[in-house]
Amino acid sequence: MATAIFSANQALFACRAGAKYLAPYYSRMNMPLETLEGINFILDRYNFDAKMVVASLKSLEDIQDCLDFGVDAVTLKKELFEAFIADHPKTFESLDRFSRDWKKAKPSKLLS
Repeated sequence: MATAIFSANQALFACRAGAKYLAPYYSRMNMPLETLEGINFILDRYNFDAKMVVASLKSLEDIQDCLDFGVDAVTLKKELFEAFIADHPKTFESLDRFSRDWKKAKPSKLLS
């Protein structure tokens, strides 16, 4: 993984060095979406087998920008993740129910 990517040129060099994952720091430097587009262009143009994992997101709007753009993945602080998944009132209720059911479930030998 190449981290602290701030430009398409850095992404190009990282891919040439063998990086399979690129972590552009989106919010830290107020990166415009055009930079993500440039990185994506490099990945497509040279047919690199690398994924873009956008890091340093600071708001729900940042997450939405990345989802709208179609990035492969994002990294989120716990607080931002919780705010992101809390967009529906039943989310945490469902997670709690799943956790209780999981604890009650009998172990399976299917994965052994």
